[in-house]
Amino acid sequence: MLLHPQDIGFAAALSIIKFMRGNCWIYLLDSSFFCIRSYNSMPTETSACLRCLTDANQYAAKVFGCAPFPRQTFSALTFVRKLRALARSGKVHFLAQNQRQANLAEQQFAINVPVVGLWTAELERSLVNDTVKAKQPVLAETCWDVVFHGNDIPAKGSRWAFSVAKHAPGLSFLFPFRCPPDIKDFPENCDFVEMNWMNGLKEAVTGCHVALSPSIWSAPIEGALIKNIKYAPVTAVAKNATSFSDEIPNDVVLHLENRPEMAAVQLAEIVASKTAVDTQSKLDWLELFAGENRSFIDNIKVEMK
Repeated sequence: MLLHPQDIGFAAALSIIKFMRGNCWIYLLDSSFFCIRSYNSMPTETSACLRCLTDANQYAAKVFGCAPFPRQTFSALTFVRKLRALARSGKVHFLAQNQRQANLAEQQFAINVPVVGLWTAELERSLVNDTVKAKQPVLAETCWDVVFHGNDIPAKGSRWAFSVAKHAPGLSFLFPFRCPPDIKDFPENCDFVEMNWMNGLKEAVTGCHVALSPSIWSAPIEGALIKNIKYAPVTAVAKNATSFSDEIPNDVVLHLENRPEMAAVQLAEIVASKTAVDTQSKLDWLELFAGENRSFIDNIKVEMK
């Protein structure tokens, strides 16, 4: 089973598939099966880019000058085109993390793509072994109103969140990384503090009003989002019909408008009204998520028989 063709190298991955006995299975980790950027998001847009979905010629990628990520390789376009042909011939099969991802793969390849979920040691620690229960809807004094949980990757919504902060000067924002050098005039209501889950971010998420994980690409299951649901009073995302977050009910995650100025108004209203997501709804959803995904390896074995 292949996990990340980009790391192997697209040309090498195609050679492996060609010379494998029998069929090959690919477990989908990102959108590289139709987008050479891997994160299907355009820098100036606030929603997932689907221009190349089902387009064997990747016309839009050429027009917009999209660069392969994480490796700059000219074989990316060839890989997407040949992978589509291999899938339709029955040589390659796919396993998806979640239903929205499976839907995209089925559109791309015109084949059935089963959902097997995702489970990691990190999720086991956070959801099962950690004795901390879902955050009670009682908001204490906090350092920051809004905590962005993620890296400075535009597709994960960092630049979108900067724009939201500019439109919400009355709210304080934490970004857990250094201020990007290309941001010359970041809002005064933003703090940039390097931290990770083990050295401060967990406490920041637990103590804030709203934890934000607004991936604007077709993100599958993300650990940051799951941990926000457990530990933050309110978890918010950007509306995204192709992301795993779209599968989560509105009484567990708040879905903000894509336009930053509108999302800013929504966040201000949430903080001012001391809105909190019902704890029992979160607990029920987290229990359901763990129940469906802890059998991740068994699910894979069943599908690959």
